[in-house]
Amino acid sequence: MERRIHHALIFISLLILTVLMIPSGLFTGVSAASCTAELPVTLELTSDASSTDKTFTVEITGEDADTPMPTKSVLTFTGSGTKSFTGFNFTELKDYHYTVKQTTADEAGYTIDYTEYSVTIRIVNSQTAEGEYYAEIWLSSGGEDTKPGEIIFNNSFTQASITVTKTCRLNGERIGIDYTFYGALFSDAAGTNRVSAVKDIEVKLADNGKVSVSFDNLPAGTYYFFETDADGNVIYQTVDGLWVVLEGCQGQSFTIDNENRYADMWLVNDFMEIPPVNYTYVPEDEDDPWIEEYSENYPDYSHGKNPVPPPTPTPAPTLNPSGNPTGTPTSPVTGDETNTDLFILIAVLAGAFTLILIGVRAKLRRKSEH
Repeated sequence: MERRIHHALIFISLLILTVLMIPSGLFTGVSAASCTAELPVTLELTSDASSTDKTFTVEITGEDADTPMPTKSVLTFTGSGTKSFTGFNFTELKDYHYTVKQTTADEAGYTIDYTEYSVTIRIVNSQTAEGEYYAEIWLSSGGEDTKPGEIIFNNSFTQASITVTKTCRLNGERIGIDYTFYGALFSDAAGTNRVSAVKDIEVKLADNGKVSVSFDNLPAGTYYFFETDADGNVIYQTVDGLWVVLEGCQGQSFTIDNENRYADMWLVNDFMEIPPVNYTYVPEDEDDPWIEEYSENYPDYSHGKNPVPPPTPTPAPTLNPSGNPTGTPTSPVTGDETNTDLFILIAVLAGAFTLILIGVRAKLRRKSEH
């Protein structure tokens, strides 16, 4: 009996010792000698547009195939924000090395921050909980270590736009006018393939005959501006049947790319006939930038940002006292045309014939008297 009790005590002792030697992780499912880490990434997007639809991606890669990786190795952003690489599982006291970089594709209008961050996650013994591990994160970009540091990518977007400023004149003198004009962008120099909506260019007397419209959020490409009718058909020498000389950016082109994002152009409508709407002559303001830009024949539509070649000047006819245009238009017009040389020749011949007739009649009279 005593021997049996002795054997039982030995068995119980061995059982207790065995239980004490089994790692606690066997029961919890997570070893105390392991830890995880969270690696936050911030992407900042500066934009002059209300919104963009571009997707930005940031990727993390390990030093080798055995380096513990997060649950997701690519973070996706659709604008500014902060996300984290998570799900690491470290089980050894050592340094783990990673590279974090942006893998977003280049696109016109966007400036992408391609800074590469070298990341070291150092696993050390916890100073607060015995037997547990703790992760320290060290960052390096450009060869200088920082702790804890931040991973930040600064992107920017500049929307592409073309602004057209309309100015009106009557026989060379600036006027304010109540009138609605129209304009659009085309992809060809002939103005046959319209690629934008038709913009209303509504000029008011209060605007002193000057108003601007913008074509915004333009994708990369070459654009030609033309004044049109309300349906988008290009006009050349007439506006609603009125004879108008178009000067400035009519038919001018501008190319949108990653470097050239903005153009500021001028278009002048010089009426050669008195428009049948409210208008008034506007005194020229010497401080108005329009004066300097127009007088110098548009040397730079874009105020120094993106030079546009100056247009070819078009000779403008003048108005006679009756209000009708005189001179030679740049394209044929209908109506009577007077040949001055022919008129003078006919007048000379008629005068000579009259003198001859008077001489003959005088000679006949003298004969009859004798």
